[in-house]
Order: sequence, then structure tokens, then C-alpha cells
Amino acid sequence: MHAGFAVYFPELFPTRLRGTGGGFCFNGGRLLAAPILVLNALMRSWGVSLCNSGAILGLLFLVGALVLIVAPETRGGNCRPDPRKTDREWRISVQTVRAVL
Repeated sequence: MHAGFAVYFPELFPTRLRGTGGGFCFNGGRLLAAPILVLNALMRSWGVSLCNSGAILGLLFLVGALVLIVAPETRGGNCRPDPRKTDREWRISVQTVRAVL
């Protein structure tokens, strides 16, 4: 699952922001995943077995698969910076991505 991040995230950002943007997205996912450990502990305290809680929390991968349906396609795109875009346009693009996250 994580191997695809290294290929997908850099293509979403302009050249000068690729490392920062990819790192932000990758570590943002870690922050969003951390509460799942607490949820697992709560489920266990409610009497849900480890097997059942693992199966229920495993359904979160289906949510990730559904998100991929609306994710932008990057195949065949040009990874070089577009000289026609100004710095302001790049900032707006990055702000849009941050707003979505």
C-alpha cells in the first residue's frame, strides 16, 4: 500500500514542492491513522474480539479504494514544471490540495 505513495504523491506537486508535498501527504496519513489504535482499544474494551475488531477496521481499506476513484490521474502527465504557470498559480494549486486534505 505504501509503495504507491512514493510514485503518486510527487506527481501531484510542482517540482520545487515535490518533497514537501509528498512528505506532508504521507505523514498526514499517519496522523489520521493514529486514532485507529485508540479505536481498536475501545472496541476491545467493549468486548469485541481481536479477530472481529481487525476485520471491522480492515474495512477502512475499502474507504481508501473508494477515494482512489476520485483521485486525479497522473499517468502520462508531464512532471516538469510548466513555465507558463506563475508562482501565484502554483501556490493556489498547493492551497487547493491542502484544503482537500
